[in-house]
Amino acid sequence: MEAEPAVVGQAPMSSAEVVSKVLYHNSSNNTFLKNVGILMISTKIEKSTEKTLQKEQSTAQQISTSLHHEVDELKKNSKITEQALANTQRELEVFKKQMEENNLLLNRILHLNNAGIS
Repeated sequence: MEAEPAVVGQAPMSSAEVVSKVLYHNSSNNTFLKNVGILMISTKIEKSTEKTLQKEQSTAQQISTSLHHEVDELKKNSKITEQALANTQRELEVFKKQMEENNLLLNRILHLNNAGIS
């Protein structure tokens, strides 16, 4: 039997729990353990640990799902923002062209007025 790493935030196993676990896994006859009540404690601890790990896994899965949804929403918002920026840049280019055309027209009018006054 190999040593298992300690679970973060969980108290280390007592000597009785360690002995119980070793005997349970290495013995085909657990009558002694049943008679002294150690087997019951060991299996209860294992089930409790398993439930705790399942809850942690479930919580982690929920967090992961939530984060995936949030990332998808951020990507969607980013795409919308990029499209709005592209539209604004196109509009700016159109306004610049219109302003240049207006400036050319104003310059022609001024030249015509100056030529007519002279």
